[in-house]
Amino acid sequence: MNRILHGLLLTMAIALALPAAAGEAMGTDQQTRLIARQGALAHRLVRGMCFIRSGIALAQNERVVQETLAEMDRGFAALYDGDAALGVPPPDATMRGRLDRANALRTRLTDPAQALLAGDEVTTETLVTLSARAAALETLWHDLHEAIEQAHRTAGAGEEVLRGQVIATAGAQSRLLQAAGSSACLVDLAGGREAAPREADRLAKAIDTFDRNVFALTFLRPAAAPEMPNSPELETAATAVWIDWNGQRPLFTALASPDATAETRRVLEDMSYGIEFLDRELEDTLAIFMRL
Repeated sequence: MNRILHGLLLTMAIALALPAAAGEAMGTDQQTRLIARQGALAHRLVRGMCFIRSGIALAQNERVVQETLAEMDRGFAALYDGDAALGVPPPDATMRGRLDRANALRTRLTDPAQALLAGDEVTTETLVTLSARAAALETLWHDLHEAIEQAHRTAGAGEEVLRGQVIATAGAQSRLLQAAGSSACLVDLAGGREAAPREADRLAKAIDTFDRNVFALTFLRPAAAPEMPNSPELETAATAVWIDWNGQRPLFTALASPDATAETRRVLEDMSYGIEFLDRELEDTLAIFMRL
């Protein structure tokens, strides 16, 4: 009788622990997604400001800047205070210190954006500086993700590490997309590739990395990591991103070495809408993965 009772109690304990473990994993997933998204939003903010400075799709890009500021605030608050609805736990003291450093740099991006929306003008030189700040902020977010991943490795949570890597890579695609748009705009403002070699190099690297990642996420990930979740819905969404990227890619490569000013303006406007379309597709595809 005691053995039976012990078995029942053990079964109940395991059953009660499983939802808690699943909830903890889901919270970590959301934490990883939010961190990756913050890096993308930094570049999205600069990209929107640059397109406004260039006079490209003004109404759309003013909306992009407004929405990005709001999303940055929501995501940062969830990371800094925790978010019960998402299952994101409040950070420990070490992580909160990292978040404080990220917030200090984040403010140096958001303040000029708010000033631009209030009617202030932004110079090309300021945009170059903001692009560098976005890259520095990206590094801080990357380091924070690395710390979380290392904690999982130490705990022996191999599946969580692999899942987190997929989420981080998928989230990085939005960052690369927005960074490429920002660099393309800065190359155009400078008057061409030779006048802005650093931004032209960043543009080329972002295109190349996005290209490799989108292929890997679509075709290599399911084969290399069969234990990771997959579904017909996810496969269809990932393939759609890959197809649409191949349709948009010529716009980015054209801006890497623009020839005619008139043609460049048309390409930039098409790119402005294309980036936002792809960004939504990337976010929707990641959301499918996280539900599995």
